[in-house]
Amino acid sequence: MNILDQLKDIVELPTIPTTLVRVLRVVQSEDTDAKDLAKVVYVDQALAAKILKVANSALYSLPRKVNDIERAVALLGFNEVRDLSLSISVFDSLYLPTGGAYWNRAKFWEHCFVVAYLTRELARNMGLEGGNAFSAGLLHDLGKLIQDRYFPIVFRQIIERVDAEQLRFIDIETALFGTDHGVIGGYLLGLWNLPDELVAGVSNHHHPVEEPEKIATAVYCANEMAHIGGFSVLPSEPDGVLEEFYASPTTVALQEAGRLPSETILANSLVKLEENAEELSAQAAMLL
Repeated sequence: MNILDQLKDIVELPTIPTTLVRVLRVVQSEDTDAKDLAKVVYVDQALAAKILKVANSALYSLPRKVNDIERAVALLGFNEVRDLSLSISVFDSLYLPTGGAYWNRAKFWEHCFVVAYLTRELARNMGLEGGNAFSAGLLHDLGKLIQDRYFPIVFRQIIERVDAEQLRFIDIETALFGTDHGVIGGYLLGLWNLPDELVAGVSNHHHPVEEPEKIATAVYCANEMAHIGGFSVLPSEPDGVLEEFYASPTTVALQEAGRLPSETILANSLVKLEENAEELSAQAAMLL
């Protein structure tokens, strides 16, 4: 029985968070405004506090401090608040209250946040419309949380082998699980009936050649740029190297198909990452 079959048999898999259902309902309606979304967010005080922290971070450079959720929603925009609400709610529903002795959850979240930032930047440069880029980047490694929570023994074996053999996480997990964390995370998001584009971006961020949705390519490139920029989760996992990225079969296939962002766009993403690294790390810590 493979891991997806085993997941189907787990009766306590988390259901979609209530706050997220309400946020999506408001955002998808044509008759709502910032005040309506603010009311939904305000009900979840923990979520509201995190969104205010983000709104007041240096990354947005607002002229004055924002203390009101409605004002924060108006300034950040529907899609930004939706993305933050979705991602925070999903992670909160899967984080274990204890554990993490064998991997650094803060570094994990930081990596995901950096990938979200880069995915959004790349998506804009690739002409992608819609508001799922940030969420797809932030949730791209959701499957690792599922592995940690429901298959902790095998997950720990993966971490230990990464440390001992200095191989990439995906190579070892595929050998042990028969699939990868992208597929696992996408499976749960699909159960929750989240947007197809978002599910595709998460499911196939390691296999973008096989996925027609361009967002998978954006997440793939963002994830690789994050590793190249030094934002890996495990210190023993090999750092990304730009030359190796361009030489990889996946990148070559995307380039031959005319689906890879230009070298200029990718180089600029690394420059932006270096320029904003400190602030991105600080903002990620706010959301933990």
